[in-house]
Amino acid sequence: MQDQKIIPLKESPISFKTDRISGSDITHIFSWLKKTEIKIIENKNKIFIRKKIDGIWYETLFENSHHFFKKMMLTRKKTAFSTFSRAFEPKESDWKFIKTYSNMIYVMTTNKCNAQCKVCFAQDTLKPEEMNMDDIKYIISKAGKNKKIMFFGLEPTVRNDLPEMIKLVKDSGNIPTLFTNGLKLADSEYTKRLKTAGLKEVFLSFNGFQHTYQKLESENSYNLKTKALQNLKNNKLFTFLAFVLMDNINENEIEKMIPFLITNNDFIKGLFLVPLSPFGRLEIPQKRYFTYSDIIKKIVESKNTTCKEGYFFEFEKLKINLHKFLIKFRKNISTGSQIITVPFKIEDKLIKEVIDLKTLKKINSALENGNIWNLLKYTYFTMDFLRFFLNSTKFYYKNLDKNLIYISLYQITTDLNYLPFWTHSIGIIKQKDNMNQNKFIFNCI
Repeated sequence: MQDQKIIPLKESPISFKTDRISGSDITHIFSWLKKTEIKIIENKNKIFIRKKIDGIWYETLFENSHHFFKKMMLTRKKTAFSTFSRAFEPKESDWKFIKTYSNMIYVMTTNKCNAQCKVCFAQDTLKPEEMNMDDIKYIISKAGKNKKIMFFGLEPTVRNDLPEMIKLVKDSGNIPTLFTNGLKLADSEYTKRLKTAGLKEVFLSFNGFQHTYQKLESENSYNLKTKALQNLKNNKLFTFLAFVLMDNINENEIEKMIPFLITNNDFIKGLFLVPLSPFGRLEIPQKRYFTYSDIIKKIVESKNTTCKEGYFFEFEKLKINLHKFLIKFRKNISTGSQIITVPFKIEDKLIKEVIDLKTLKKINSALENGNIWNLLKYTYFTMDFLRFFLNSTKFYYKNLDKNLIYISLYQITTDLNYLPFWTHSIGIIKQKDNMNQNKFIFNCI
């Protein structure tokens, strides 16, 4: 690798320059990457992804802690799709996979937006075509049933036919979900209309409180989002807050966010933490980029939580172990990919581990050793685990989630930092090919 010319991607301020390419190649930890043009480099206790794209090698920061990467990511297995590419035109086998195993399908319905958020990456990195109703019907027909189908954008609420799209999903036996900036949801009648059409869940972009929005966007934007939250609460719509974490801007608002989640747990069911993407409008230097381990540290250090860092590792291992067990029956549990999702319970005005770490390790040991009797014993005495298990295997709307809250960590993926892990989630967009023909493209989440 010494003679390779490593060129930083122009749009990526975290890509290494050619004078800083030394490091240990640890790609061998994933045997299935050996014959690819993907390299995993350990440099000064950090992990970088080195890729060859169009004949040029690029290197991008992936994780600030090599210990975290080795412990967490080694649980991953290779993708089940027909290619190691992040974005690709699906084969019939890929459609069949999502019909059989996927539990979340993201559908980019529009290339329009009603905002100019400084933290947005989508407007600058995605160039989708507008989907029509026939496109939506086709995707639904290929998806099967009991999937969460999330409409996202740029901003799906700019579409006048969004209620009809939601109804299509509901009538197909799937679960309509929406990712939105929330500006239009400040209109109570509009929110009610979406709920009547069949909307079940909303992921709302919410990057902090008043002080943050005064710096990033406007106080009016914050006011509209708080009205949207009230309307979601009034309509009993399960809500997840998508929080873009930015160094020296809103990183300290995690401390405020956790008690906000606890207070509003009757309708807010999760927090989706996303580091500011280096591929969007607001550029950041490498030293200010958050990775998974940095976010976990902030959660663990919060005075409003009692969880340990090891809880994240063990719960990810649990999901992998459950996946291995359930896949025999063509059932699934959300796992893999570059999203880490861990459940917590709310107790005594604190966020606590759903299963204490000691018991969690015993459950994993029982699964790994095939000791079903021990598994049943621990499950019986750990009702919070039983609720999580049922909640994660498509019994979601049976009031099993009371006092449960989910924290997800997600790193925006591009061709540069994507690793081809197994995933149950897929994004679908429509793009024109070189012949100006519209094609569906799968984007691995």
